[in-house]
Amino acid sequence: MATAVGRGAGARIVTLDSGALAAGLAKPVQAMGDSASELVGCGKPGAGVSLRIVDPQTGQVCAAGRSGEIWLSGDSVALGYWNQPEASREAFENALDSEADAAWLRTGDLGFLLDDELFVSGRLKDLIIIRGRNYHPPDLEELICSSHPALALNACAAFALEGDSGEQLVIVAEVRRDARRDLDGMRVIRAIRAALSASFELSAQAVLLLRPGTLPRATSGKISRTACREQYLAGDWTPIVSEDAQSFVALTRETPVAGLENSLFQRVASVLRVPVDSLDGEQSLGELGLDSLKRVELAITLEQLLGRNLAPEMFEPDLRLTDLLTLLQETTERERVNTVASEDPEKEAFDTSGREVPLTPLQHAFLHAGVEKPETFVEIVYLRTPRGLDVDTLRQALADLRRATMPCSPCQRMPILGRRWSRR
Repeated sequence: MATAVGRGAGARIVTLDSGALAAGLAKPVQAMGDSASELVGCGKPGAGVSLRIVDPQTGQVCAAGRSGEIWLSGDSVALGYWNQPEASREAFENALDSEADAAWLRTGDLGFLLDDELFVSGRLKDLIIIRGRNYHPPDLEELICSSHPALALNACAAFALEGDSGEQLVIVAEVRRDARRDLDGMRVIRAIRAALSASFELSAQAVLLLRPGTLPRATSGKISRTACREQYLAGDWTPIVSEDAQSFVALTRETPVAGLENSLFQRVASVLRVPVDSLDGEQSLGELGLDSLKRVELAITLEQLLGRNLAPEMFEPDLRLTDLLTLLQETTERERVNTVASEDPEKEAFDTSGREVPLTPLQHAFLHAGVEKPETFVEIVYLRTPRGLDVDTLRQALADLRRATMPCSPCQRMPILGRRWSRR
C-alpha cells in the first residue's frame, strides 16, 4: 500500500490552475472554470511507507506543490520483477542523496503533494511536452472523445512524435459504429481541432479517425499509447479519414492574390497548415488548429500583409474567418481615418499604468516555486524591431537592464537573459 484516506474522510477534490499545472505547479483556485482542472486526492502515505516526489531529470526531491515522479520505499514495496534483474535494478534500486540508506522504487507515475496528500497527474512515459508545457494524455483524450457525438467514448489516444521543431501531437480516435454511414469526417476533425485550441491552445500535427476496435488494447481493455505510436509510425492503419499538417505546403508571401479575402485565406492556410481550397468563411480558427504559437505567427503574417501592428489576442479560437475578415477591414479603415485626421506625427505611447497584466504559467512557476535551476525554464521572446536597428546596442541595453535589476530576487535567478540571439 502506498497511500490511503482515513476512514470516513471521503475523497478530497481540489481545483487547480490549468496553466500552472501544465508548468508543473499545483496552484489551487477558488472556482472551476475554463482555465481550471479538478484532481482527486489519493490520501496520505500509510504506516511504514515513505513517499517522495522527485524531479526525474535531476533526481532531487521536489518542493510541496511541485509535480514530479512518485518514488516509494518501505516494507510493502516488492524486491523486483521476476527473472528480470536489469529492469529490477532500474526500477527498484534507486537512491536519494538525502536518504542514501534506503532503496526507492521509481513508479513511473507523476504527481505532487498538497498538504501531505498525494495527487496523481499522469504517467511519465506518456507525458507530452510541447513548447515547455506539460500535457497529460488522459486530459486531451477525455476532451477529444466529447468534442463530437460521432466519436466513441474511451477510444482515443494522444501521443507525441519528435519533429524538427520539438514534440508534435498526434491524435487517433475511433468513431462509433452507428455513426459510420453518415460520417462527415472533416467536420469531426475540425471539432477535435477546435476543442484542443479552445481548451489547451494546442494544435495536432495529425488527426486520424479509425474504425471501431482498431486501437491496440491491453488485457485490461486499456488503450496502449506506446503500441499506438508504433503502429502509427509503421503505417499499419487504414483510417476512415485523416489530416496531416505535413502534407500541406505552406504558401509564400509572393503568391499572387486578388483582394483581401483571398490574401487572408492564403495566409491562414499557410500558417495553420491546411489546404487553402478547404477553407470557408464559417470555419473558426480553432477548428483549423490554432494554438498559442500559431496565434503569434498569424498576427505577424497578417501584419506583413496589412502593414500595421496586430495584437495576437484578437485571434480567438472561436473567431470565424468571415468575422476575421470584417474585423480586419474595419480596423484598417479606422486606422486610415485616424491617420488622415491626426495632426501629430508622433504616435502616442502605449500606456499600461493602472492595468493588471497576468503572469504566464512559466512566470508563476519561476517566481513562486523556489526554483533552484532556472535553466530548466525556457521563455522565448520575440522583439519586433524597425529595419536597420543596431542589434549590438539593443543587446547592450538589455544587459544593462539586467544589471540594474539584479537586487530583485526574481532577476537574480535569470543569468541567461540576453545569452542567445537570432534574426528572422
